[in-house]
Amino acid sequence: MKNMLKLLLINALLLTAMLIACKENKELDSNDKPSEEAPAVSITLNVDSLYVDIFQANKPAITGKVAAVNALQRVAYYVVDSYDELLPIATITEFENAKELKINISDLNFSVVMKGFRVVATDEKGNVATKTIPLQVVDLLRWEAEVALLPAVDTVTLSVAVADTLPVAVRATSAAGIASVKFYLVEQRGGQQAESLAGEVAFTPRPYEQESCAYTLTYTPYTVAVKVAVANGKGHVKYAALPVNVADRNVIAPQITLPLVNDTIKASLSLASKVALQVEVFSAAGLGSIRYYEHRAGGDSLELKAADVHGLRFTDSYVFTVTGATVGFSVAATNSEGAAARLYKPAKLHNPYHIIVAGDGSGTHTTIKAAFAAIPNNSSSPTVVLIKNGTYREWLILESSKKNVILVGEHADSVTITYNAAAPDPYPADGSAPKSASGATIGTMGSATLHVEAENFYAENLTIQNTAGISAGQAVALRTAKDKQVFVNCTLKGFQDTHYTHGDGRQYYKNCRIEGTVDFIFGNAAAYFDGCLIYCLARSSGEVTAGATPAGKYGYVFNNCRIEGSAAAGTFSLGRPWKTGCHVVFMNTYMSRVIKAKGWSTWSEKTYKYREYNNSGEGAGNPAVRGNNATDPGTFSYLTDEDAASYALEKVMRQQPNAAQTVDNWHPSQLINRAESILR
Repeated sequence: MKNMLKLLLINALLLTAMLIACKENKELDSNDKPSEEAPAVSITLNVDSLYVDIFQANKPAITGKVAAVNALQRVAYYVVDSYDELLPIATITEFENAKELKINISDLNFSVVMKGFRVVATDEKGNVATKTIPLQVVDLLRWEAEVALLPAVDTVTLSVAVADTLPVAVRATSAAGIASVKFYLVEQRGGQQAESLAGEVAFTPRPYEQESCAYTLTYTPYTVAVKVAVANGKGHVKYAALPVNVADRNVIAPQITLPLVNDTIKASLSLASKVALQVEVFSAAGLGSIRYYEHRAGGDSLELKAADVHGLRFTDSYVFTVTGATVGFSVAATNSEGAAARLYKPAKLHNPYHIIVAGDGSGTHTTIKAAFAAIPNNSSSPTVVLIKNGTYREWLILESSKKNVILVGEHADSVTITYNAAAPDPYPADGSAPKSASGATIGTMGSATLHVEAENFYAENLTIQNTAGISAGQAVALRTAKDKQVFVNCTLKGFQDTHYTHGDGRQYYKNCRIEGTVDFIFGNAAAYFDGCLIYCLARSSGEVTAGATPAGKYGYVFNNCRIEGSAAAGTFSLGRPWKTGCHVVFMNTYMSRVIKAKGWSTWSEKTYKYREYNNSGEGAGNPAVRGNNATDPGTFSYLTDEDAASYALEKVMRQQPNAAQTVDNWHPSQLINRAESILR
């Protein structure tokens, strides 16, 4: 019995010891073997994958954190290479927070052997966590060799008097293949270098295959280098240069060249013109001096106008005032060794003007009215009238008998023709008004500062204005009333009814400025406005155009123009119909915010055709609100490309303004080219 009790006691003790051991083992497991829901170590990074372009040499940064239940012991960073081996970057064993580490690895240098990036973290209990970020290289193709220039000679030697030709050979290879080789000439003139493309050789890219080519270039005395640009199949380019040495072995006068811009200097006696004489001088021995001389009439008399000392390569210009005594100019140059060269250019004294208006008495007439009276009637050849700078307060009419007139202002923005007549004004008893006006009041037509009733008329560099004021009512600056009229670089200023395109003739306006408030371009002509500025002056409301186009004919076409102004946003419409048959087109035109969203206006239910094509700007509007009302008898539409082509300048101008609309294919360039040939 005693033995049995002893055995039971021993078993109880053993069982108690086992229970205690099991309990201790359980506590140990709970600390050292964390559950899946609560890992002992976690790593979070804000990058899942790295993309690297070898050509861009990207250096991405990696940020994130390592957190652990227990204290951290070690965090290591590795690069994973293409063989899955780990290449250590850094190891951290000390932490500000024993259980957390913020990661900030920046400017990582990548190469094609890299496969990824790995973080390995261990806590004090030996728990380990890892995070791998794969690396994706988006372009493994890169240059395998530099571009090699193989010149045909070791040194390129040129004589300043001779243009030599020499071949340049190129050899290059790339993993992406070679796509092209371009050859450039680099020249130095006037202290500045400029390069120009001389030629190009194209290839079908063959990866890793070497390509060779040669190109023969023509060198000038100004050439300082040949530049070669080789592009691979990815569009990446490498450059190489071959210097050119200029040798001047025999320094004599012909080796200094003095080319001039103009073969003959043209000048107008009446204007005492200032003409720029441009000179290029070159000498490999170095330029010593350059002198400009003016040759006077009556012998070999010379007048030194300017002298200077310059560098090796040189471009210069000098402005001479041409007078009646000037017969030519010469330039003399010497180099540093004393060699000299001289070049002479004659001065052609040119006076294209038949009539010159100058308020100071220096011309043939002091008033434009007197000049108009002096123009021959019904002349088949051009009469050229120059208006010298100044302001001319005159009320003018160029009558229909004064055909083929070219009217030119001396300088743009410096010649102004102005008057202040308005429609309600009484007709002056002294007959000072143009004779086209009649009745007790002068009316809209009679208010024009300038009436042009002559065919084949050309005007340039003029400002024509009516200063009657914004409250005066109809007050015309320019009235045009015949066929074949051209205005270039002119400004028309007024308020209501600034420009009256009277009659149904053909008119062309190039680079002009027209400003006003109400219906300030109005009438029934076929008028083409090309590259013009249409300026809307401040007013509560206004209209740009008021057309009155005869049935079946072209009206107004605005192409490549700009509509701007001092008016508030949304206060102006593009036009309203003055009479039945109004036809207005705006194409390729910038419209500022002064134009209403609706774009157009109606007037007493008159019919019209409004067209738009490829316009831009805040005022170009929304198709949903553009155009006419549903009850409006007029029509509005956006042109197709095909429709827009029917409004080309040559098509608008080709028909005569007669009942039969006879086609004579007139083009404004006929008057423009004629004026250019006479004036320039």
